[in-house]
Amino acid sequence: MNEIFQLILGIPGNESIFFTERDEDRLLDYAKIYKDRFELDLLAYCLQKKSAHFIIYDGPGKKELFGHNLTEAYGYYLQLVTGKEVRMSNKLIAMDSIDQYMNMMKLFHQQ
Repeated sequence: MNEIFQLILGIPGNESIFFTERDEDRLLDYAKIYKDRFELDLLAYCLQKKSAHFIIYDGPGKKELFGHNLTEAYGYYLQLVTGKEVRMSNKLIAMDSIDQYMNMMKLFHQQ
């Protein structure tokens, strides 16, 4: 299970990162671009008003690059849309067991 990770994107202070459906679509577009570029598999995602969660299978070991580029690209997009400085951050969490993975997948499907 050490190749499966949860990536969480958000803004410190728990501010909203999505204002319209277009914003969600833009983040998913960026995720596809960087998924292809870094040869990762996105197993699932969950978009909430104040955060985005992705379950990633990282065979080639490029999860940090994926997270960094996705955070930077969407943060820049948000700055353009909102007209104010945006400081996006991300956190990677290793899925250490199949139970942890299955519980996260259940949670995503409930959202």
